[in-house]
Amino acid sequence: SLKAYNVPKRYRGHWKNKYKHWLTISKRHISGSDIATHGTTYRWTAKAYQRHFSNHIVLCLRRGKYLNVCLPSGEPSYLVRKGKYLKLHEDTWVDTLHR
Repeated sequence: SLKAYNVPKRYRGHWKNKYKHWLTISKRHISGSDIATHGTTYRWTAKAYQRHFSNHIVLCLRRGKYLNVCLPSGEPSYLVRKGKYLKLHEDTWVDTLHR
């Protein structure tokens, strides 16, 4: 079974990049960008990563300054808060977001 995950406050808010693409992060939901259209956050476990397939599930795990975020069985992304910016690391590129 999936366990709920609350996103830390420092990552929450409405973020946009220079191309006006939005990423909205609330306590239990992440939507926008390439992550999910409207995803509910759950704790990242090996079983959840392998068994659950849905565009409405976003698996999250905090490791130090990084917040790992991904769709089940998808490519992981990393969110890092750098001052007033939020950096989204996807595969080989980095997207800088601001409020």
